[in-house]
Amino acid sequence: MKQKKIRRHSTQPDGEAGHHGKRRWKAWAVGVGVAAAALAVWMLFPIGLEAQFNLGLKHYNGEGVPKDDAQAVNWFRKAAERGHTGAQINLGKMYGNGEGVSKDDAQAVNWFRKAAEQGHAGAQYTMGLIYRYGDGVPKDDSQAVNWYRKAAEQGHADAQESLGFMYDLGWGVPRNVAQAVNWYRKAAEQGRAGAQRYLGLNYEYGVGVPKNYVTAYAWNNLAASQGNEAARESLGELEVRMASAQVAKGQRLSQEIAARIERRHASAAQD
Repeated sequence: MKQKKIRRHSTQPDGEAGHHGKRRWKAWAVGVGVAAAALAVWMLFPIGLEAQFNLGLKHYNGEGVPKDDAQAVNWFRKAAERGHTGAQINLGKMYGNGEGVSKDDAQAVNWFRKAAEQGHAGAQYTMGLIYRYGDGVPKDDSQAVNWYRKAAEQGHADAQESLGFMYDLGWGVPRNVAQAVNWYRKAAEQGRAGAQRYLGLNYEYGVGVPKNYVTAYAWNNLAASQGNEAARESLGELEVRMASAQVAKGQRLSQEIAARIERRHASAAQD
């Protein structure tokens, strides 16, 4: 089961990491790497939940200590068993990739599910992928739709695009083009190139929406600007059918949508 590189994505409140004992060890720490000294001090005191997660990250990334996937698994497991969603996800990834532990898709699913059941949108989306492709579980499109929907309703753009696709093709749910357009639009408005391409097709052929070449051009233009080759081909086809004034209007609409997406991203970054 192909997994992405582990990233910092803590979701839990900071734990007690033994910071109160640092001063008494100051002399001992002289000449020792700061990160390694902090790790050694942490080990002498009760380890809090967030500290366990961070120790997993340090061992996984080799920050202040030699990279040690087995130790990363050890610390992620401690935090995961206490309900830390970030640790549960990272432990699931390590089982899925066979890093620091024998590859075990069933265990990967187990830990992703725990995080998903706590409401983590990324884990819910991953559960959708797991059921869609049958990684560690029997393939089940209805379960894929269930998990995609949970993540999509929290605003997860990849899940919104995937849910739109399932509605579009009638996989795991009765085919509903209006719902497909609805979810494509939500993902497209967040900048997802695939969803922008699909939405462009809907407008180009009048599927689920009135046919509109200008709007089709705008969405395909946005997708093409992100490297979507299929969208770039559609632009060429649309330009043959459209008057130059329509093409110019489509380009302006594309710029307006791009500005709206940029404002949304800027607002989200401030929250």
